[in-house]
Amino acid sequence: MPTAVIRSRDPDGCPVAGVPVPASQPPTPENEDAKPRWFDPWMGGRGEAFTSLIAFTGSLIALHDPSHATRQRARKVAIEDRRITALKIITANLAYAVLMPTETGRTLVLTGNTGKRIPRYTSPATGKLLRDILFLLSEAGMVEHVTSRQRSAASYIVPTDMLRAAVGASGPTLQDFRRHAGEEVIRLSMKPYDAAKPFGGHKVRVDYPETADTTAMRTQLHELNRFLDAADVTFIEDGRGTVDAHNRAMRRHFVLAKPSDAPRLNRGGRLYGGFWQNLERDRRCSIRINGEAVRVLDFASMHPRLIYARQGVSAGEVDLYAIPGLEDHREAVKLLVNTLLNDGHSRNDWPDDAKVAQPPGWTVTQMRHAIWAHRHHLRHAFGRRLGLELQFTESRILCEVLERLRVRGIVALGLHDGLLVGDSHADEAREVMETVSQEVSGQRLPVTSKPAGAQPVNPILSPIGQLSVSSPLAA
Repeated sequence: MPTAVIRSRDPDGCPVAGVPVPASQPPTPENEDAKPRWFDPWMGGRGEAFTSLIAFTGSLIALHDPSHATRQRARKVAIEDRRITALKIITANLAYAVLMPTETGRTLVLTGNTGKRIPRYTSPATGKLLRDILFLLSEAGMVEHVTSRQRSAASYIVPTDMLRAAVGASGPTLQDFRRHAGEEVIRLSMKPYDAAKPFGGHKVRVDYPETADTTAMRTQLHELNRFLDAADVTFIEDGRGTVDAHNRAMRRHFVLAKPSDAPRLNRGGRLYGGFWQNLERDRRCSIRINGEAVRVLDFASMHPRLIYARQGVSAGEVDLYAIPGLEDHREAVKLLVNTLLNDGHSRNDWPDDAKVAQPPGWTVTQMRHAIWAHRHHLRHAFGRRLGLELQFTESRILCEVLERLRVRGIVALGLHDGLLVGDSHADEAREVMETVSQEVSGQRLPVTSKPAGAQPVNPILSPIGQLSVSSPLAA
């Protein structure tokens, strides 16, 4: 059977690069670039419709499980509970595949044993139990399960007409899907550092000790998720594909800077999850909070400003990405500045995976010197791998902002360096953001506001930001 190489992320956010996936048919122009969907080991559901579907799949498994008729002793309670939970998770994934089909119609799933397991990250629907239930559901005709013959390769599952009929008869909707209560929302991972590929490789989950801080973070995030779950957040159909506006659960992802470091949650910490985060920016204008259109509130050039704040300096209202001589290439400057803040070496080449072209006539060295000349407070921050530290400060600010807005009853949808909020609460949310940034970083960081879906608007420059040079060498 031919294989296709999928480069994506697993449901926990870890890269899965170069995983061979069996392909039942050659890629077509319509689906060759389709983003794969991975089996979600923490997807759950609720309500009578979902309960009815679980009962149906459970009865089918009992009919096709040869051990069911011959079993003379009941399973231990813990084993039976895990089996039932796994069935619920698997059924939820299958029902979701029916209600939210992918372009390929497939859900990728890794059914192999994963070696040593970390309890806080381990779903009941893994390993042998996952394989067994999928096999029985396949035997029952509920799903097509195509397994891979290659070690460590992903298989995939496809809903059958029987499953579609069962979902239709039970009647679950997108509103019935919820995250499983056992999902860990505070996650720590690491990847061995490679100077040649500082952002490549596989992430590995890392356990960490429970402290008052980790418990407080988890409690705060659970409160936020419950608040978002009950909020009036909708998406107006825009003709570009169905959006699951009920997918709102957030997680915090921390990163261990070096494998030799003791596990601690002081790097990264950004919020992930929530349908709005991966939604194309020009589609966010279709989001409604309490029936209102939303605005995007962003901290302006946040990471460079945090570098200034570390030095006790305010950058004022200057657009830190507006460099004289490069006024028409702001996005390229932004990309390079943030790349240099993440680098652990002196860079002389343009990032390989950059989505923004290198300005013609400019070398990376010339651009770096131009940035130094006009933003000299950044000079000693480049090449020191400060990105994860800056993300941690950024995440502290955003999480505190979301918490204060929650207490006030204001629904806000968190981004990495900003949020989405209803029009009527934009001014209040902006004030909270700037206040919290002052408390956490020591400097009041300016916040930009624009309608969701609007093109980025550069901040107004102060006179010093309007200086110009005639050539790259003049910088």
